Amino acid sequence: MKAEISKFFHEKPISTPIVAVTGGKGGTGKTTVAVNLAVALKMKGMKVMLVDVDVDGPNDAVLLGVKLENGEDVAFFKPVVNTEKCVKCGKCAEVCLENALVYVKGQFPAFFEELCSGCAACQLVCPAEAIEEGRKILGEVY
Repeated sequence: MKAEISKFFHEKPISTPIVAVTGGKGGTGKTTVAVNLAVALKMKGMKVMLVDVDVDGPNDAVLLGVKLENGEDVAFFKPVVNTEKCVKCGKCAEVCLENALVYVKGQFPAFFEELCSGCAACQLVCPAEAIEEGRKILGEVY
């Protein structure tokens, strides 16, 4: 094997094989293949960990007929403008790369939640400490 290619491979074999089913358009059967493969391997006596990381529609539990329990919320920072403290300077909107905060001179900043990535830059630059921490729930982990 050429030296420049061999650096991408492990010199020692991985003791625990990893199989991933990924990519492609929705509705092509990735979840069906992954669940059936996991069940087949488990039935052969192998240790299996099935992880469903489909952000838009994690359905492994549905196909397995399993009820998910003890989920924990996954949340991120959402700015809340405290109008009692806000001095209407617009610095929060200046640093917002997603334009989730829009400032019109003399008014409180307007917030567009669907654009916000939760970086909290607005909170860091606010001289009046008027950007308070709210939370947006994105989903759950189990």
